[in-house]
Amino acid sequence: MAQGITRFSTSEDVAIAFYKTGKIIPNFERWVRQSEDYRAAAVARKPEKLEKELTRLQNKYNGFDPRRDLIILRSYVRLLPDKQKDADGNDIYNMTIEFLNAPNALYFPYDFLGERIAVMPYRLDQIMKPNLTPSEYKRIKEGIRLSAKNTMIIRLRPRESDLSHPHKIDGMEQWVFKTDIISLEIWDKRGNFLWEYNATDYTPPETNKLQGLFSK
Repeated sequence: MAQGITRFSTSEDVAIAFYKTGKIIPNFERWVRQSEDYRAAAVARKPEKLEKELTRLQNKYNGFDPRRDLIILRSYVRLLPDKQKDADGNDIYNMTIEFLNAPNALYFPYDFLGERIAVMPYRLDQIMKPNLTPSEYKRIKEGIRLSAKNTMIIRLRPRESDLSHPHKIDGMEQWVFKTDIISLEIWDKRGNFLWEYNATDYTPPETNKLQGLFSK
């Protein structure tokens, strides 16, 4: 279940995770010089800004551990629960989960300073079409009557960074960042829990209602 999250991963977080997983130190000075904050800074303050930001980025890179740290993403989804009969006439329940803005998407695109990174969760296509228990089906059917836009929170562990070359995905050159899904949970806009998936080797954190995250 969900924990009280103070922040979700930014495009900078994803870029740091991508390069650290690939064991490559990026050109942090270029990152700083291309940033809007640096370019907007007064000329006299640019050296101080550069030094401060280089230290921050280097510490952030050194502090990230792909074996321990997770990428935490938020997206918005539509739930399509379904009930059918099997060959013996018994009810079977399943569901299709669709992203609101891209129903068939199987990755999360991030753009950091002009570098596009495609975060690709392993087995996302299977997890987005789960079987349900009768109680899960009932809870979801009741929940979606008043909430077509639902919040998905997905925790990912880095698996592999492909730094050989960008790949053309959906017409754009993107770096591929493979990840494993550690947990995935869905809440309605009022903060009511609807459904979750947890990897077998993951112990979910203590539940909170994630107040304030569902109406944004």
